[in-house]
Formats: sequence, structure tokens, C-alpha cells
Amino acid sequence: MPLETTRRASRGGLNVRAVRTAAMIIALTVVTSASVAIAQRAEDAPQTRTELTPSRESHLKKVTLVADGNTAEVETSAATIGDLLKERELRLGSLDRCSSPLSTPLADGLRVVVTRIRVEKDVQTLPIKHKSREKFTPSLPAGKRKIVTAGKDGTRVKTFKVTYKDGAEARRVKVGETVTKPKEALVFVGTRGTTNLASRGYFGGRRVIEMKASAYGPGGNGKWGARTASGLRPGYGVVAVDPRFIPLGTRLYIDGYGYAVACDTGGAIKGNRIDLGYNSDREAYRFGRKRVKVVVLN
Repeated sequence: MPLETTRRASRGGLNVRAVRTAAMIIALTVVTSASVAIAQRAEDAPQTRTELTPSRESHLKKVTLVADGNTAEVETSAATIGDLLKERELRLGSLDRCSSPLSTPLADGLRVVVTRIRVEKDVQTLPIKHKSREKFTPSLPAGKRKIVTAGKDGTRVKTFKVTYKDGAEARRVKVGETVTKPKEALVFVGTRGTTNLASRGYFGGRRVIEMKASAYGPGGNGKWGARTASGLRPGYGVVAVDPRFIPLGTRLYIDGYGYAVACDTGGAIKGNRIDLGYNSDREAYRFGRKRVKVVVLN
């Protein structure tokens, strides 16, 4: 190659490198200027204050919770009463009640009361005592008794609907009642030799008094114990009277009982009352109370 040509090529190559270097310098200058501009805009932009998220403790509410017999002061972040009950694992039954709607927002000092309600059926069975019907018969000695048909007590069944609040009965409503009638007893009472106190014969013309009669046995003689007011032992044939109505010592005939002597008195025996003595308290109890005809024999 001629020397002149070689020199031109060398000069041309140097020019290319120079151009490339200049381009790189220009690019760096542009990037640097852009970075400076962005930083300047960031400094010039209004400063925004970053708000810190409040801690969980700042949302706690203090409420009073009353449920299942317990009262507790509770700190909670729950939003509503319903959320509080879920948080405390308190479930409401279909009849249970809360003092405020479950959607009520919680606030400091709020009192939440849960009332447990249940309804039960209560069945009560009450006995109905049977009555006894007495029939006088001459087939038995006077004063003797014989049960011909046994009586049977009836029942009265009452059904109640009872509402309980927190375990205490709050309301009772009767919702039903059924009755099984008692069966009457038939008792024969002996009147042999005393049937129909006739106006003729031994009883003819004698004083006949209709009196209210009761009965007592040896154990029912009160403070006198084993002695009557006349000093006799109580028992069958000894009766208590009001001395102002029938004098002590009077011999009597009592329809359905037999012969007796007025030998005793009693605090409740006033006027036309008479108390018939029996040999046992059981016999006296069976006699009960009734009206009798009394014949004064002397």
C-alpha cells in the first residue's frame, strides 16, 4: 500500500474512536442530568406524613358481661355484642334472651346480660279420698261394722307449663287436668236389737236426742291418760258428754253403738256433742264423725 493511503486510514480510524468516545460522554451526561432532576423534584415535592397504624390495645373496650350465673369485666376488641358472645363462646338457645340486640355496637361501660330460658312440663298427681256409705243391718251386733265393698281413691292429674329464667321458676300455667273419680265404699253397721227406736217396748216414752258423735280410744284420753273424769278406764261403753246437757252417770242407748254410761267429759264436748269410747284407737278412727240418736234410759 502506498504510504499516503496508510496515513489516511490511520487518521480515519482515529476519527471513529473519537466519535464513539464523545457519544458515550454525552450519554453519561444525559443520564446524570436526569437523575439530578428526579432527585430535585423529589426534594421539591410536598412531604407526606405517614400515619402509624394504632396498636390493637387502643381498640379494646371494657364491658360487663353477665351470663350463666357469672359477672365479669371483659376487655375486648369485638365490634358488636354478637361478636363478643362468639369470642367468649357463649351460644344462645332458641329461647335465651340478651339485654340488647346482638347487632348493638360495643362501647366502654356497656352491660350485657344473657338470660337463659327453658320451658318444662310439670305433672302433679293428687289423690281424691273415697267416701264410705253406711248401711244399717240387723245381721250384725250393735256397733259392729263390716266392709262389704272396698272403696278406692281417685286421682286428679294436673299438667303445668313452667318457665324458668336462669334456673328459677318465673311462670306457671295450667294446661290440662284429668280426674279419675273415687269408688265409694259400702259398710254395714250392725243394729241387732236396736233397729227402729220404737215408741213402744223398752224405749217407749223415753227421751231421744239426736247428737253429733265422735269417737276416742285409750290413746286419745288427753291428760287423763288411762282414767276418765269419773275414774273409770276408757273403752267401749264409756262415753263423754257435757254434764250440763247430760249428767254424769246417766245410762244411755246409742243407735248403732249400743249401751253406754256417761262417765267422761271433754273440752270440745259441748251441748249435744257426745264422744264414744272404743277399746282401740283404730276402732275410734274408723268410726269418724256422724249424727246418732241417743236414748236417755234414766
